[in-house]
Parts: sequence; structure tokens; C-alpha cells
Amino acid sequence: DSPADDLVSWADDPVLAEPVAPAASSDTPVAPAAPVDTPVAPPDVPVPSAAEPTLPPAVPVAPVAPANQPVLEPVGAPVLAGSGTSIVPSAAPDTAVPPPAPVAAEPALPSLPPVMPVVTTPVQTAVATPPVTAPMAPTARATSSAAARKRTKKKFDDAVDYDVLPAAEHGAVVLQSHFGGDWVTAVPLWRALGLVAGEVDESTLADAVADAVPAQYDPGTGVLTRSDGVVGVTRSTALAVELATALFVQEARAAAGEPAPADDSDPADTAVSAAPTIPAGRAIADRAVVRAEAEELAGTVPDLDPASLTGFPALLAYDLLAVDRLGEPLVATLGEAAADQLPHEIAAALDDALLDAVEPPVTAAPAPSLADGDTLDGDATSWGRDLWYLALGAYLAPDQAGPASDAIAADLLTPVRRGDTACVYATFTPAAGAESVLELYLAQWTLNAPASSGATSQRLPDGTLQLVACDPGAGATTLPRTGVATELVDRVVARVPAP
Repeated sequence: DSPADDLVSWADDPVLAEPVAPAASSDTPVAPAAPVDTPVAPPDVPVPSAAEPTLPPAVPVAPVAPANQPVLEPVGAPVLAGSGTSIVPSAAPDTAVPPPAPVAAEPALPSLPPVMPVVTTPVQTAVATPPVTAPMAPTARATSSAAARKRTKKKFDDAVDYDVLPAAEHGAVVLQSHFGGDWVTAVPLWRALGLVAGEVDESTLADAVADAVPAQYDPGTGVLTRSDGVVGVTRSTALAVELATALFVQEARAAAGEPAPADDSDPADTAVSAAPTIPAGRAIADRAVVRAEAEELAGTVPDLDPASLTGFPALLAYDLLAVDRLGEPLVATLGEAAADQLPHEIAAALDDALLDAVEPPVTAAPAPSLADGDTLDGDATSWGRDLWYLALGAYLAPDQAGPASDAIAADLLTPVRRGDTACVYATFTPAAGAESVLELYLAQWTLNAPASSGATSQRLPDGTLQLVACDPGAGATTLPRTGVATELVDRVVARVPAP
């Protein structure tokens, strides 16, 4: 009964995920199916299960829009082919088509396979057709239930590559897109700061990541991937949100005159950092707003469950939760002015002062004073007080971690080696009047951290505060607190003013 149910069958069906090869060679294009102008009721046949080899052809229908949902009008009939193929854009008619009149007495169609939304204010509709090997572009029109939204038409400018992967492979792709290439090398440093515990690598984390993030469009590579382990409504909704995200990213690139990602883009090529790039300020707003607008089109999308992120590195859990929860309150600050704008226009309209409140600016503190024998093991980076909440909250209660992180005016994280052990030096410039607060809580953190981390804190001669900690090992029995990422997102959301 949601737009997601009316827009995904062509991407969601197991038969369409494995298209039938035509009689001609694999290089021979197949002409796209002609648009159907008049919705026709589907034949009264059961929907095949995943185990059945064929799919009866489906035709566009005029969905009955529930209250406060868009009325969707099919224009084209795209096919999303199997793993490794693309959704290729095609032209769409310029003449507006009036929406069909709603039929209140028409019964719901629970047997129809779910279908997928692909746009924001303008919505692109897609319905199932017999599988072919030459995919077509989704294009559609919609009338939104929001009076301020204008009725219009949009289409994809570029192909959207779509891969269905085993759960572990999809999870590995998600991890690489967030953290870069060989991110596992940063795990010892994360353990030193309480950002993760135990043995963590792709083999222990990828399946859980695939469950929490069943589909993902990566703007850096232009590829939409999903796990083959996700089914039903979850799969339909996840694909709806991510394909809409792909469209919004293309619109933003077109507006900025930026090219599409190169075909050989690979998140594994991204350099690994002890502090992975967690977008701040306008960058995180861009992603959060796109997410909120994509979810609006997908209908009822449940919030990301923090419990599903148990055991995740705190940096990843925070990033996923922040993007999931921040968009709606950010959009709401613009009121009706946001109704007719595309996501990148909404993000650009957000006030700089608001974005600084969402993610405070980062300033570098002085370099650390290294102990004899410690050697530098990578570039120093500044995190900002919010990301330090994740580390401080690992071994401090919320009413301690909050004042401690708020007392940070500048910071610098420097990775080192102490023999064969990964260690980290963190230096802080306290905010004016908060020197004793930060010094007290850093000392408390060292007492609560695992003894095997050898954590210490001190005040340097210039007044800089310094924290040192080493990897306690995967077998450490003193574990960091859980739920710290959720606490930080709550703090950030609370800074967004009510509309």
C-alpha cells in the first residue's frame, strides 16, 4: 500500500535478477519495451515464489493511493537486469499526463510483487515486464499528497550499475565505502580508544553489516549493491531508498556540472586512516537530507535500529545513525521553503551556523610529547569534539563524557608504534575555563580503560592535555560501553532548532 510497493517489482523479482539471454549474441541490443499508456488490470494469477523459474508478465496498474501518499502514473517499463548490469537512462515524454482518478472502492492488490520508487518531489515509476538483457531507464510522473510540491517529471541522466552479492561480499563493500581500503589495519588503534572491542575484521563483521544495511548506493563508484540475504518488504524498501538516492546524486552532479564516477572507481583504492572520513557540517547534511527525501518517497521506512549495530566500530555506527536521523529535522528547519526544492538545493539552503551546530568545526591542537622508543605510525588527524564523545564515552558515563567532550577546543590524534603494539597519543587544547573539567575526566578515563591498554594522561608544560593509550588486545575483559553512538546522535539532533 506504499509507493515502495508500487515501484519495485522489476528490481525485486528473483527471475528478473537472472535475465534470460536472447537468441542473438550477448552483444546484440534488445529494443526496450514500448510504454503502455493505459493501465490494465493484471491477470488473476498467483505470484511465483523465488523457487519458480519464470515470471508471468505484469502490466502497469494505477495504484490506489492511501492518504498522504503520491498517486503514481506509469510511463515506462524498465527492467533491472541481474548482477553486474545497469539501469540505462532513456528519454521521457515532455507532456504532462494527468493523474488517474482514485478509485476508493477498488480492493488492495496484495499479490502484486513490490515495486520501487526512484525520485523525490518528482517520482519515477517502474513495473515488471518479461526479462530482457537490454535494461531501460525508469521514468515516471507523480502527484504528491503535499500541496506545495509541484507535479513534474524526472529521469536518470546516467546508468545505475546494480549488483546482487552474497551477504558477506555486500557487507565488505559497505565497510570499504565507509572506511576505505584495508580498514582492518586501523582496528588496533580503535581498540586503544574503546571504539571497538574484540577480534574485528571482515569475516566477523560483514554479515552483520549486510543485515543492518541491506542495500547501498555508493556515490563514489556509482554502483548500487544489495545483499542476496534480504527478502520481502525489507528488500523492496531498501532498494526504493537507494535507487532514489542514486537519482538525487545524479541531479546534484548535473547541477554542479560534475562528471559521473569513472567505471573503474573502487572504494578499496581509498586510503585508510586511523580516523576515517566521517563527513562533517555540510557534507553530512547533504547525505542526511538525501536520505530523508528518499525515505519520503519509499513510504513507511522504519528507523535504523541501534540494536542492529551492536559490535560495530563506533565510528561506523554513528555515521549510519546520523545520516538516518538528521535529515528530517534539518529539512524541517526550512519549513514550506523546502517543499519545491531538490535535496541538494535543500542542503545548500541550510544556514552555516546551523551546520556548525550539527558538526562543530575542527581545530588542531599542538603535537604530542612522545615517550622514548615510541615512533610515529601514520599521519596525525583532528577529530572534533563530537567524535571524541565516542571515545570518551567508551569508558565514561554519559554525564561525564558530555562535559568532557564539550570542554575540547582543539585536538590532535597521533598514531605511534611502541615495539609491536599500536598506540595513540591524543592532545587537547581545553576550552577557556574548562581546563580542570577536561583534565579530571581524562584521568578518570584512564582508570576505567583496560589495564592492558596502559592508558595515562598528563598536562604538558604549555598547558596542553595529553592522553596516551595502547591496543589492549582482542582478549581484553574490560569492555567499552554500548550505545554511545546513539547518545551522540541524540546530542546532535538536540542542537537542531525546532521549525
